[in-house]
Amino acid sequence: MKSGKLLAVALGTASTQLVTGVAHAQTQVGSGAPGQSKAEVEVNGIADIVVTAQRRAENLQKSSLSISVLTPEAIGRQGVTRTEDIARVAPGVEIGTAGPTPQIFVRGVGDPGNTSLTNPAIALNVGGVYYARPHAAGLSFYDLERIEVLKGPQGTLYGRNASGGAINILPAKPELGQLGAVLNLEAGNYEALSSDGAVNLPLGQNAAMRVSYQVRNRDGFLSDGSNDDIRQAVRVQLLFQPSEALSVLLFGSYGHQGGIGNGYALYDPKGNPFGTPPRPSVGRFDPWTGSTDPRGSVITASSLPPPLLAPGNASDLYQDNAFWNFHGELNADLGFATLTVIPSYQRSTLNYRIYPALSYQTVDRGGQGKPEASEAYSGEIRLSNETERLKWVLGAFYYNEDQYYAVTVNNGLVQNVSQTADIKTRSVAAFGQATFSISDTFRVIGGLRYTDDKRDLDGTRASNLPVPGTAPTPIFGSSQSSSTDFRVGFEYDLAPQNMLYGSYATGYKAGGVSAAIARSFEPEKVKASTVGIRNRFFDSRLQINLEGFYLDYTNQHVQVSAPDDVGILSGLVRNAGKAKSYGGEASIVFQATPNDNITASVVYNETRYDSFVFQAPLLALPAGRTGCPVTPTGAVGPVGPVGQVDCSGRVLPRAPKWSGNVGYNHVFELGDGGSVTFDGNMQFASTREGTGDYIANSRLPAYQLFNASLTYALASEKLSVTAFVRNITDEAVYLGGFQSAFAPSFVAMSIAPPRTYGLRIAYRY
Repeated sequence: MKSGKLLAVALGTASTQLVTGVAHAQTQVGSGAPGQSKAEVEVNGIADIVVTAQRRAENLQKSSLSISVLTPEAIGRQGVTRTEDIARVAPGVEIGTAGPTPQIFVRGVGDPGNTSLTNPAIALNVGGVYYARPHAAGLSFYDLERIEVLKGPQGTLYGRNASGGAINILPAKPELGQLGAVLNLEAGNYEALSSDGAVNLPLGQNAAMRVSYQVRNRDGFLSDGSNDDIRQAVRVQLLFQPSEALSVLLFGSYGHQGGIGNGYALYDPKGNPFGTPPRPSVGRFDPWTGSTDPRGSVITASSLPPPLLAPGNASDLYQDNAFWNFHGELNADLGFATLTVIPSYQRSTLNYRIYPALSYQTVDRGGQGKPEASEAYSGEIRLSNETERLKWVLGAFYYNEDQYYAVTVNNGLVQNVSQTADIKTRSVAAFGQATFSISDTFRVIGGLRYTDDKRDLDGTRASNLPVPGTAPTPIFGSSQSSSTDFRVGFEYDLAPQNMLYGSYATGYKAGGVSAAIARSFEPEKVKASTVGIRNRFFDSRLQINLEGFYLDYTNQHVQVSAPDDVGILSGLVRNAGKAKSYGGEASIVFQATPNDNITASVVYNETRYDSFVFQAPLLALPAGRTGCPVTPTGAVGPVGPVGQVDCSGRVLPRAPKWSGNVGYNHVFELGDGGSVTFDGNMQFASTREGTGDYIANSRLPAYQLFNASLTYALASEKLSVTAFVRNITDEAVYLGGFQSAFAPSFVAMSIAPPRTYGLRIAYRY
C-alpha cells in the first residue's frame, strides 16, 4: 500500500486514547477506535495508536520512536490548552515561560532564551510545518487530532533546532462527506470562561471545509495580575480530493494574545549569605507574589537604591501579540512513490512588556508599527513509499525568515538601553530515511540529513541615559554553520507483541549572533544512544515499555548577562562545552477490568557538565552571583579584570533526576446506557536547577501535583459534562527563571497555575 493511502486510512481510524512516557498508552477503558463495541474492546485490550512522526503512518507500539502522544480525549481531560501544559503529562519534559516565549527542555536539552534571537532546541511543528517562533504555536491547542512529543535529537527528519526533540501539534483535518460539529464550553475560578469548537462541512463529494475556533478569558493568578489567559484564535481548512491519487489541503489560521501576559513570581528563600554585607532571607514569599511587588524593589534597593535601580510597576505589564499562519499540502500518488509538497507563510507581531528582574519592553521605534515582527517562508518536498520490505522517504527543505527587533531594557540609571535590529535567517536541507526488513522479525533503519544555515544581524544600540557617549552604536554580526546528521537503528520482534529496539542519532542547533558587539556562537550538537523494549501481555491488557538513553551534548547555548566586547552590559549567548544526560524511562498500562485502567511512568535522568567554563568581568561577578568557582585570569577587559567561571561537574538546568506520573481511570456504567467516568492522576518531579547560576535561590523544590475529574456522558456520547480540579493541593510548581542583573541571588521564577477548578460541557454532532 502506498504511504499516502495508508496515511489517509490511519487518520480516519485513529483512536482517541492517550500515550505518555516511552510509547506509553493510557487509555480510557471501553473507548476503543471509532465503531468498536465494548465487547470488541474487551477482547482487543489496550487500543493501538497510529502516529505519523516519521512522515508515514505506523502503529506506535511497533515503532522505535522515543515519543509521548496525547490524543483528543486526553487533551480535553488534562486541560492541555497551552504549550506549557504538555509538561504535566509528558514525563521527562520541562516547560517554563519567558513572557510569551515557551522554554522547552527534554531530557536536559533545551534553551532558556527569551528574545527573538532565540533558537529553540525543541522543534515545534503545527500541521507538519515548522514554527521558528515558538510562541506562535501556543495558540494552536484546540480541535486537535493529537500531539506528538519526540524525545532526543531528531536531526534526520526534523533538521535544525531539533537537538533536544520535536513537538508535533496536529489539528483535526476536514473529513469528506461528513457533516459534524464540536462545541466545548468551560467555566472556572479566576473568572475563567472559554469556548472552543469546530464545524465540518462537506462541499460535494470531493471537498470539505473545517472551521475551528477558540476563545479564552481568565484572570491572572499572580498578585500583579499577570499569568492571565486572554486569547482568540480561528482556523480554516479546505480539503480537495478529486481522486484517490490526489489531495490538496489549504490551511489558514489567526491568533491573538491580549491581557497582561505571563509574569514572574518572586522567589527568595535563602537571601544572599555571601553578599557584603550578607542579605538575609525575607522568608518564602507567598508563591503567587508577582515580580513587580514592592517587596522585590526593597530587595534590589539593598544592592543599588532608587533611582539607580527602577522599581517594578504592575500597571506597565501588557501584551498584544498576533499570529498569521498559512500553508498548503499536496499529496499525489505517482505510482512509484507519493509526492508531498508543503509551502508555508508565517507572520507574527509581538508587543509586550515583562518584568523578570528588570523591564523588558518591545517598542515601536521610527513609527514602523511593528515593535517586533517576523515573516517566514518555508517549503518542503518529499517522495515516499513503502512495501513489505522497504519504507523510505527522500526530501528537501527551505526556510527563510526576516525579523525586525526593537526593545528597551530598563534597569533605572544603571541600565537603560534601546536596541533595534534586522535579523535574516536562511536554511536549506536535504534528507532521507529508510527502514528495511531483513526478515519478518528484524528491521534496520538508516537516515541522513545535510543542513546549511546562515544568520545575519544588522542594528543599532543606544543608551537612553543622560551621560556622555550615548550616540547610537552599530551592532552587527553574521554566523554560518552546517551539519550532517544521521540516524541508524534496528527493530527486532522477540514475539508478536514484544519488540527490542536500539538507535544512535545526532541532532544540531544552528549557531548565531548576540544583539551586542560580541563574537558569534557555535552550533550545538547532540549525539544520542537509545535502547528499549516494548511489550504487551495477557491479551494486550498489560503493557510494559522500558527505554534507556545516553546523550552527549557539545557547545550548548547558554544565556549570560555580562558586558560585551566594548563593556556594555548585554544578554549574550555563549557555548558551554561538553555535557551528558543519561537515564531510563519506564511506563506501565494495566487494563485491570473493562472499566478500570491504571497507568504509571517514571523517568530517571542523570546530567552533568563535563566542561562548562566561561569568562566574564569580575565586576559582573559579585559575591552570590554564581555558585561556581571564580578565578581571576590576570586579563583586563573594557570594564576591568576578567574572571573565569568554572561550572564543570554541575547538573544541567531544568532536568530533575526523577519525574513521572501515575493515573487511575474508572468507568461507572449507568442503567440508561450512559456512564460516569472518574479520572485521577498525579505528576511529580524531584529537585532541579531553575537557572544556570547554581545558587541556593535557583534550586527548585520537588513537587507532587494531583488532579481529578468526573465526567457524565449520555449513552449516545453526544453530550458530556465534566467537573475538574487541577493542582488539588495548591502546590507551587516553579518552572525556571532569571537572576537580577544588579541584585545578586535575587531570582524571579515562572510558575505553574495554582489550584483551578471548573465545569466543562462538550457537545458532539
